Amino acid sequence: MRFKNYLLTFFIIGVLAGCKSSTTEPDTTPKTIMPLKTGNSWVYKSYTIEPNTGLKIDTKRDFTTTVGAETLVNGEKWFSISNFIMPNNDEVMVQLKADGLWLTVDDLPGLLFKYPAQLNSTFTNPGGMVTVVSTSAKVESGGKNYTCYHYKIQEEVADSDINFYVAPGIGLVKYTSVVGELGAFYTTSQELQSYSLK
Repeated sequence: MRFKNYLLTFFIIGVLAGCKSSTTEPDTTPKTIMPLKTGNSWVYKSYTIEPNTGLKIDTKRDFTTTVGAETLVNGEKWFSISNFIMPNNDEVMVQLKADGLWLTVDDLPGLLFKYPAQLNSTFTNPGGMVTVVSTSAKVESGGKNYTCYHYKIQEEVADSDINFYVAPGIGLVKYTSVVGELGAFYTTSQELQSYSLK
């Protein structure tokens, strides 16, 4: 009788161990690197760092980047966007494609933020060679913490590079531009303060 109980116990344990949950974790990976919908907006603070002292100078007022109207160009949906990356920037056109965010300036389209992307992968755009430095950079901006893709553009102009920190599903969190001038390197930065997504 005990032998039958042992066999029954091992059988039940074996059945339970062989059972697998049919539930899976939901995929929480954002579908886009930067959500494009008319009315989405991001507020940034802009400043320049003086190379000799490291002090913030030329602190500009906050500026807002806003997604404008949707427009069809050659049968493709593009959005106008104002003050993108820099304050007082001309309005440009942006589009989400399967490989990331595209930007067109002077009718020249180029892939700006490849997404998703592999760490250390590279691609080119009209500004130069872009390297994906990180897919999980921790960035503090406007009192909040973000996990960002870090894209670095080595511009064709000597002594210059640009860094973008972009949080998937949120958009551009931080931008820095380091430019060499007369042996000194000036850093211009834009940092996200708040955002509103429709």
